[in-house]
Order: sequence, then C-alpha cells, then structure tokens
Amino acid sequence: MRRRRFLELGSAALLLGGALPALARAQARQVSFQRWQANSDIVFDYRLIDYLGKELRLGFRLPVRVVDDSRRLVSAFSNEALADYVEAALRNYVARTSPGISVEILREPRRLEFVVRGPSQLEVDRVSAGLGREYDRAEQEFLVQNFLALDGRKVFIDYGRVVAHYAPILRPAAQAIASASNGAAVEGRLALALALIQTIPYDELDGRDVESGFDFVTPPTLFDTNKGDCDSKAVALAAILHGLVVDAHMVLVLLPNHAVLGIDLPAGRDARTLRHGGRQYLLMEPAGPAPYRPGQVFPNSAADLNSGRIERIVPV
Repeated sequence: MRRRRFLELGSAALLLGGALPALARAQARQVSFQRWQANSDIVFDYRLIDYLGKELRLGFRLPVRVVDDSRRLVSAFSNEALADYVEAALRNYVARTSPGISVEILREPRRLEFVVRGPSQLEVDRVSAGLGREYDRAEQEFLVQNFLALDGRKVFIDYGRVVAHYAPILRPAAQAIASASNGAAVEGRLALALALIQTIPYDELDGRDVESGFDFVTPPTLFDTNKGDCDSKAVALAAILHGLVVDAHMVLVLLPNHAVLGIDLPAGRDARTLRHGGRQYLLMEPAGPAPYRPGQVFPNSAADLNSGRIERIVPV
C-alpha cells in the first residue's frame, strides 16, 4: 500500500529583513561597542546616544556557553533536513514495532512516500496507520527542536518560544538597563531598551543562506556580532523587556519585509498603536538605526499599517 506524505513546508515561508526603511538610514547612534571574554563569560560594553541625544554606557555579561549555543538554536529550515529526520524515524519505527513487515520509503522532490507489504491487508493497514502517526510525531519533533512552527503548511520561526527561552538568559541586560535608567519609570526603561537595540547596526544578513525562507539570529548572537535585522532585533528587545516590565504582553507584528514590536503599555495621544485580541499595543521600531522613540514608526511601517498589510501577529 502506498501512502504519500507531502513535504511542502519551506516553499512559502516568510522572508523578513528586506530593505531598510528610508528614514532609518540616518547616522547610527552607537558610539562604541566592545566585547571580551572574562573567564567563562563574554562581557558586552556599549556606549550609545539615545533619542534625546544623551550619551549612555551599558555593560552586561553572558556565559560563553550561552553565546556559543545560540548560534545553533535556530537552524535554517530545509525540506531535505526534515525528510532525513522523518525517514530515520519511520525506519526506526518499523524496526522497533514490525520487524517482519517490508516497508519501502521513497523520496521524491518535496515529498516522501512509503510502500508497506505484509502477509495480510489487516497487517498492512495496521503498519501504515502507525507510520502515519509516527510521521506526524517526527515532523512536529523536528520543528520543536529547531524552534520552528507551522502555520498551515508554511514554516516560520517560533518567535514566542525563542523569546521565552532567552528572557531569563538576558536578565543581565535587563538589569543593566534598569541600573542605567537611574530609577526611571517604566516608560524610561522602555525607551532605553529600545535605544540599545536600535543603535546596534542594522544588517540584512545577506551573507546567510536564506533560501530556506528566513534570515534570523538569536539575541546572544545579535549582541555577539553587533548586528541584526528587524525580526532579530524585535525578538531581542522582547526578551529584554520581559525582565524590565512586569506582566507585559507583547506581539511581534510582521509586515511585508519588516517587523515591529508592540507592548501593552499606556500610549500618548500621538503614539502609534495597534489593537489586537482585546488589547492596545504601543508600537516600536527596533530595527533602527534611526532613534525613534516608543510610539513612533517608520513611514513605510505606517503605510503598511494604514493599508492593513499585516502578514501575521505573533504573541511573544
């Protein structure tokens, strides 16, 4: 019996990064950046100018192990890698549960097929059903292990899980921002965190293979390389804000070739907000390098929001 399972996950995955909005090409506001290793930690030292023109210095440490591991946390997706993983799981399942059954696994472009042969149709049906369940389990396991998620049959980075994973790890960065804010209220800490992320140089990450559908770096890698694109920066900011703002609700708003971050904090009269799921979110532009304060968005972002060109809204 032949069962065909399609592997169409990577064909239309969201590509973020894109061209930097025109008004974000203003002079970068990062004065200096240094990193060095001290025993088992990497020390990050930033001097930056915030949107008020004030020069600030921020420093924090992250374990070397965390920085090294972060480069492997989110793997570039490919149908070939998924097929390898699923095929191995199917072969292991047959060897474990049905050693007397013949199963041929065929790999064709963008799909796997399996042919089951046995002494009876009842046995063939039993093994085929089991292989179908194992296929689903292995596929989901692969995605979870690589911090990926399905939306229909498209694969996306599981931004929510990445933020949840790194929020406790980035507490040193949140503590440094809280200390540098000199007792400022939530709004002041928010603005300083945004300024830190905005002034990290923007990079479309063209050097990475993006045929898989995304070009993303995790927060420690963003700090370690001192560069990142829009969704990488937004995820890093969200992870830090979870250590700065108690019980904050945040959403990553994915626009065509861009991403902004929203947080459910009070907004001024002229601030740009988005209402979603019964909450009002104050919007921010982590991409930089233009020092836009919370509630300000790039003209391109405003045009997309005004036209309803929102591709996804992801709780983070």
